[in-house]
Amino acid sequence: MDVLRLRVHHLLCSILYEGAGYSEAFVKNMNGVVAALKNPETRICLVTGADSICAECPNALDDGGCALDDAIKEKCVDCLDIRILNHTKLTAGKIYPAKEVIMQAASCMDAAFFEQCCSGCRWYLAGFCSYPKYEQNVNNYFL
Repeated sequence: MDVLRLRVHHLLCSILYEGAGYSEAFVKNMNGVVAALKNPETRICLVTGADSICAECPNALDDGGCALDDAIKEKCVDCLDIRILNHTKLTAGKIYPAKEVIMQAASCMDAAFFEQCCSGCRWYLAGFCSYPKYEQNVNNYFL
């Protein structure tokens, strides 16, 4: 089984994903990533740069950056990833089983930190994301 490269903040996004997105190609790719993540044994390598989700994202820049950098509070998607890494005690570059990495991140998440990380995101602002919804989804993710 291949290793799935996943940006750290996508640990949150994938739990809240509802089957919609930027384009048909993005949705198809995201559906595949989420299906892989729901397999507890899928191997995940956490990264702080472009990942398997970014591969079909229209916000992905040719240099590996993200066009949304100015839209988030940190002004830097990589900075958001590093902030979540530090808070969750996870390690970039380390390979984890999907269930382990998702549950480790969830065990460190609380409403205040979720709001700090996600409240500037367009999906949060559109009402797709909230901490209560994250809690509910993560508790049922591997059922």
